[in-house]
Amino acid sequence: MKSVKKHSGIFSYSGNKIPYSYWSNVREGGVPDTVIFLGAGAVGTIPRMVAERAGAGVVVVDGVPHWHADQSGMNIPEFSKSYFSSAYQTILNTFDLASLHIIGESQAAPAPVLLSISSPKSVRNIALIRPLGFTVNTFGDTPDARMKSFRKRILQTYLQLPQSFLHDPRNLLVILTVIRAMMSEPTIASLNRKYAAGISYDLLRECRLATKLQRDAGNTFTLILGEKDKMFPPKEIITALESFKIDGIDIVTIPGDTHSSLAVRASERVLRAALDKVRN
Repeated sequence: MKSVKKHSGIFSYSGNKIPYSYWSNVREGGVPDTVIFLGAGAVGTIPRMVAERAGAGVVVVDGVPHWHADQSGMNIPEFSKSYFSSAYQTILNTFDLASLHIIGESQAAPAPVLLSISSPKSVRNIALIRPLGFTVNTFGDTPDARMKSFRKRILQTYLQLPQSFLHDPRNLLVILTVIRAMMSEPTIASLNRKYAAGISYDLLRECRLATKLQRDAGNTFTLILGEKDKMFPPKEIITALESFKIDGIDIVTIPGDTHSSLAVRASERVLRAALDKVRN
């Protein structure tokens, strides 16, 4: 019997009911100890692939569906908070659990931070993988500037991928899945607005509070960074933490790692490091 199973949920927002999926990798008779929130674009078959790669004891949630947010993109923070909370509560109810370790990847990095603030008793150890939210000032001061910088970083990231196709063909499947998801957006302009709003998410103030709450509860808070991540470079993240005087966070930098999907072989060390950290 396969241990990876698909579950369905309904996310209600502004009068709309949006279906989403999450995947559990739990042995028969067991329960998960960790939930992984994936970044934007990690939809379709990608969450299942991550659940398989992560191994037993995890639940993997679809990437933040920015394309369902308001066309202006201005409600991305509120939309994301509602999505994280709704999905997390659904998972706790499904498995009759009071709490879980939480991992947030890329544009889903706010999930563990926000949940540790809104419902601290339901959150155990947390880890952020190559996280959004710490480098807002490096993307520019306007939506157009942020989008221009974002496109440049996406190009730099994709230029790192061709060699990986030879080692793991799933890289191509991941890219095609992301493109297909983006194509569901009505216009390129509205997609750009949403991503520009998404990368404007400043997590530093909330991160400071979450760090204190985690420390007071005896829980851990870890950042897993990729040495060669062009999207959210480690140096920029560490500089932001220092400038905002946030300490008490364990930082792990994975040598040679880029901003690749957790579904592919290249991210094995990143995923394993995050799971090891939250599980101690």
